Amino acid sequence: MASVSSIQSLNEQGSGSAVTPVNTLRGPGSRRPRIPYAWLGVGAVTLGVGAALAGAGAASADTTTASGTSASSVSSHRPARVAAHREVTRVQSGPVAAAAAVSAKSAASGASPSSSRSAAQSLVGTAGSRVRGQAVRAANVPVPLLPVVQAWRAGSVAVINDVYGVVQAWIADLPASPVRDFLHQGVVSVRAIALSVVGVRVGATPSCVSTGDCSGQDFSNQDLTGLYAPTVNFTGAKFEKTILNYADLNGTNLSGATLPGAELNYAYLSLAVLNQATLVDADLVGAELIGADLTGADLTNTLITIARMRGAVLTRADLTNANLSQTNLNDADLSDSNLTDAVIARADLTGANLTGANLTGVTWSYTTCPDGSETADTGSCTA
Repeated sequence: MASVSSIQSLNEQGSGSAVTPVNTLRGPGSRRPRIPYAWLGVGAVTLGVGAALAGAGAASADTTTASGTSASSVSSHRPARVAAHREVTRVQSGPVAAAAAVSAKSAASGASPSSSRSAAQSLVGTAGSRVRGQAVRAANVPVPLLPVVQAWRAGSVAVINDVYGVVQAWIADLPASPVRDFLHQGVVSVRAIALSVVGVRVGATPSCVSTGDCSGQDFSNQDLTGLYAPTVNFTGAKFEKTILNYADLNGTNLSGATLPGAELNYAYLSLAVLNQATLVDADLVGAELIGADLTGADLTNTLITIARMRGAVLTRADLTNANLSQTNLNDADLSDSNLTDAVIARADLTGANLTGANLTGVTWSYTTCPDGSETADTGSCTA
């Protein structure tokens, strides 16, 4: 079970600390020390929510995130920022970039996805260039959030979860009583309100989360946006096309879990165990996987851009056609992994281990190599 201190020592920005949820089964010696006056955190959160509500119009008006809608509607229409990342980070400079612009312009003018894609592909063919991965995708999506807005939102979620975790840990140490149950429900409601203020509407919470054991259960096609389930056991669970954006899954056990097409954008998975997990076509934009164990995981076609994966273990992982652009992979272990046709543009691999990795067809544009050197536009890193 991951501890708060172990995650905080890895976390680059001070967010994503793992805490034990109320009523979660805890092993011997894992009880958190009682924190005097921690109940004041409830009042602090409540006051913060009230203050934030006064200026919540701008944050709540933004509807381009993947949170807050039904699982069926969101699954059928990917978040704008995800589509934009797939469109932009996979293309090269020159004619291909122009092709992406043609695709976006055509889609914005109301052209069908097929016609805009054809126009872009025609331009690419004429110039003799190609797009890595799939062909240029039609940009028939809303305008994505600005990075600064998304960073602010992710940071706000982390702070809310940290306060929530401390207060819930204090409540969990109280004697069982109606008062404790009332406090628990009250803090859950306050957290949901606080998250809605920053633009994240909390989805469902499976009942098994309170027991700490959700192993083998099927959560496919569910909206679990903002789920708070650190250290919960999800071994062998199914999450096909499940929405887990902004979920706190720090220290969870997802060994052998299947998550094809799942959305884990800006989710917290530090020190999580995902060995042999299946994440084909999953989206982990901005996710935090510091120190996570992805040994032997299948990450084919996965989108993991602007993510934080410092110290992550990806030994023997399949990253074929994955997009790791602008991701922090400092000290990550990628030994014997398959990176065929992966995009690692502007990523930082300082101190990473690439021994035995298959680097066929990798896009390295302006990537920082394990030895600290930079590839510039045409160079490459070596295993």
